[in-house]
Amino acid sequence: VARASAAVRGLLRGLRRLPGARGLDRRAEAGESFLAAPGGSRRPGFLTRLWVTYIAVANALTHRRLARRGDVVVFDRYVLDSIVRMRYLWAARFGVATWVLRRLSPSSRVAFLLDVPPEVALERKQDQWSLDALRRQRELYLEEAARLGVRVLDGTRPREELCAEIAEASWRALGDP
Repeated sequence: VARASAAVRGLLRGLRRLPGARGLDRRAEAGESFLAAPGGSRRPGFLTRLWVTYIAVANALTHRRLARRGDVVVFDRYVLDSIVRMRYLWAARFGVATWVLRRLSPSSRVAFLLDVPPEVALERKQDQWSLDALRRQRELYLEEAARLGVRVLDGTRPREELCAEIAEASWRALGDP
């Protein structure tokens, strides 16, 4: 991804004379990403949508490759995470990229989201995200989980309870071909 981004920046530097590329060229020269604008308010353009679709294809193909490794595969990050990341980073919905992720990634029998309040997430793991960023991501996770049929569990419950519920639901899902 970094090499592709650098190649696109180089291409933009070569397109300086085109009126529509002037703003993109300035951003590339400044070392900014012209494809990602976390929390940005402007609507993603064609290049951004093309880039996000490329990322979606790469993610989906990685999911497929990893899923071929066994009869039962457990992903810590999967389609839900990919969609939320796209929406968070580019502050937009990407219908084509979402469709690609859902169609090319192997389907799961069961999926879970361990939901915790943003304050708890920040307390548990000092991360790169601010409290406001965690709040927005949680909103997106809950919205997309409902859309994808992902089972939302209260991640503040005792570990043993969560493990038992996940194990039971997983075994039931595996038992129904």
